[in-house]
Order: sequence, then C-alpha cells, then structure tokens
Amino acid sequence: MRPNTIYEGDCIQGLKKLPDKSIDYIITDPPYNVGKDEWDYGVLDLLDDCAKECSRVLKDEGIMYWFVPTRYLMKIGFLISQYIPYRWSFIWNTPNNMLTGDVGFSKYTIILIFSKAKSIHRNMQDLKSISWQPNNNGHPTPKPEKLIRYIVEKISKENELILDPFMGSGTTAQVCNQLNRRFIGFEKNPEYNKIAKKRLSQLPIHGYFQTQSDKSDCPNGAFNKDLTGNSDEFPQILPLAELR
Repeated sequence: MRPNTIYEGDCIQGLKKLPDKSIDYIITDPPYNVGKDEWDYGVLDLLDDCAKECSRVLKDEGIMYWFVPTRYLMKIGFLISQYIPYRWSFIWNTPNNMLTGDVGFSKYTIILIFSKAKSIHRNMQDLKSISWQPNNNGHPTPKPEKLIRYIVEKISKENELILDPFMGSGTTAQVCNQLNRRFIGFEKNPEYNKIAKKRLSQLPIHGYFQTQSDKSDCPNGAFNKDLTGNSDEFPQILPLAELR
C-alpha cells in the first residue's frame, strides 16, 4: 500500500487489498443513481460491498464520513449500520444553492458519521454553512474544497491516513496534501483521474519521503513505511494492479 496515491480501478477490488485496520479516517461521496454519471448503476450492491470493506480497513477508533442525498438517507443509513455503528449526522447547508429532490427542493446535504468507537467527540458543530462553488473541472458533483478542509482539520492530525474509496476529481487528496495528511483512494473513471492529477500537480508537495531506516525528521516518530523516497512521482495516480 502506497500512501498519497490514487489508484485507477474498481474500489471494491482495491479495498480488498488494504490491510485490516490500516485506515484512520474515511471521507467519501459515493456515486448515486441520480442520472448524472455513467457510474450510477447497481448503487446499493456497490455501496453494500464498499461499506463492508470500509468496516474491515477502518481502525477501531477511526471515523467514517459518508455523504448521502436525502432520497437515499434511510436506505444508506441502515445499510452501513450493519457494518459500522451510526454515531452522528453532520449537515452541510448551501445558502446559495438548492438541490432538487423527489418532492421539493433542499438547501442542505447530510453527511452520516459512523465509528466502531462509542466516544468520537470532535470540536465541531453539527451544521456548517458553505456556499456551493461553480464547477468547471469536468466532474458533475464535486464537493467544495472548503467543506472537505473543514472536516479534515476537525477530525484528524498531521500524517494520519485518510481513505476516499470514490476519489472523483481528487478534492479529498488535494485537501490532505495541503494539510499534511496522508491519503489513499480509488477512482474508476480515467477522465476524473486526469482532473485529479492536474489539480495535484499544481500544488506544492507535502509529506514525508523517509525510508524505513530514516525516521529522524518525522513528527512523533511516524514515517511512511511504503514511500520509498526514490524517483516515483508524488502524489501519484497508479493502475490498481500496482497496489501491493
């Protein structure tokens, strides 16, 4: 497993290759059957498989943030709770935008929070107002960088590892890189990976390149065992077959 890498391929196949209890946090906005993306089929079976694997790779004290549209709230909440206990909900209010629903319009998105640990208190409110940002990068439903940044800053510390099974255009990876968190993720769509690669290539490189034998400059003695420090591009987008 190489931290700070997006793997191009099916997330279920990728998740199965990750070690048990190797992930500190999960933040993800899965594809849903709303007719905006060619990925949106067999959504419940896909998410069931994903939730099962996320439960396996998430540490016992880890937390998972899962974006859910209102129309799927009950189904997804019940589905994931079979594998990881539900703990809380976080509401993203969009003051400058309304989302179309089956009955009317809503100005918020729900993020369900799951954890195996009973006490996961973080210094954050259950509602945050962040304006929707116009999207010109080619992805139909990217989440605002400011929103993901708020979550990452509140729940995690530097060098902790954050997984996004549905990386999309790379917002989670971009924020993690900016905040000195490690990331790993999967994205099946090669066009989205091109967008993510472009976004990441425009950022200054953060992170730790020490090999296993060089731990001197890492905070709190932590180091990336799987980053070799050689000439590999960093951050990287690699074929799923490269995940070892």
